[in-house]
Amino acid sequence: MNTVLSVLIAGHLVAVEVLAGVLLFLSVVVGPAHAGVPELVLKRRSERVALVCLAVATVTMIGWLWLVAAALAGLRGLPSPEIVFNVLTTTPFGMVWGLRALAVAFAVSALIRGYDQRSGRSQAPLAWSLMVLISLTLASRMATGDHPYAGVLLQMVHLAGSSVWVGGLVALALLAWRMGANDLAAWRKLPIARGRAYFWYFAGSMAAILASGAGMGWLLTGGRFSLGAYFDSVLAVKAGLAVGALAVGGVNRSVLVARLLSGKPRAAAALWIGLALEGVLMVAVIGVSAMLELTPLPIR
Repeated sequence: MNTVLSVLIAGHLVAVEVLAGVLLFLSVVVGPAHAGVPELVLKRRSERVALVCLAVATVTMIGWLWLVAAALAGLRGLPSPEIVFNVLTTTPFGMVWGLRALAVAFAVSALIRGYDQRSGRSQAPLAWSLMVLISLTLASRMATGDHPYAGVLLQMVHLAGSSVWVGGLVALALLAWRMGANDLAAWRKLPIARGRAYFWYFAGSMAAILASGAGMGWLLTGGRFSLGAYFDSVLAVKAGLAVGALAVGGVNRSVLVARLLSGKPRAAAALWIGLALEGVLMVAVIGVSAMLELTPLPIR
């Protein structure tokens, strides 16, 4: 059951991070949907990705709930609906799932409502993303450790930075998808391609991820890190993958995007390879994070 639960948790985290990141990116970076054709194209492509992620997040959320309910009831098979209802209504774990259900409602509202044509922005994606980050944080072991308040704060910063990073990665991939000469000319008009706003968007998320990750690692290990402990070795693998993914992301945004926009030959192919590598590393980081949630802390 632990293997299945690890897969469900990893799938849920990937779907939620991509979904929250896409909605945040649309609301914060791209700006008004009616500002030009490139924004509208990105919005349509992003909404398709968001719908797929919403479906995956919902299915994995239900599977996760069912397996945990079975474990709490001491069952080897799937629990009955009555047991699941009792878990939802009588345990802290179930109350977190209530927040998740509310988050799904916000997501559906954001995708249906879209953007306010008068202000050019919708607050629903930001509100929904905050709900997801809170619900994931309350469900993590950081909320039940020796320093719950510091742990929850660090976890929220970590999840927010991760969502911002993932949202930028997905947006780059969607913009670069099947890009022709006309698309390239249109892309140069986007906020993502001019000025320093997008660079600081990524740099800020990278700083938040690394700083909060180091803080959570210190809290989890009590400042006594040892590669001889299984938990600590898994934590080290996650840290190494995260640093590698962020390094690849920095090259993609600071070097390969600039080469593409300047019309360098084969720049699009190089960017696609870089984005694919960054995406694989990102999924690996989230997969290891799911393993950590189910790995017992060593006795120190």
